[in-house]
Amino acid sequence: MILDWLATAIGTAQADGSVRSGPPQEIAVMLLLIAQSAVLSHGTVADLISENAWERELRAALDGLLRP
Repeated sequence: MILDWLATAIGTAQADGSVRSGPPQEIAVMLLLIAQSAVLSHGTVADLISENAWERELRAALDGLLRP
């Protein structure tokens, strides 16, 4: 259900040029994997990276995945 929602949102954003081209379902899978990994591993790496840096780097990763 989450992947379908993400794929639909990505397809809509691709139509207006705000997300790079590519199969929306495949981009959605990677988006979910990156976000899920970051959230689930957050506690494990909390001593290695500040909260601000964690958020900044996650935003950079997601932006890099989606940017046209």
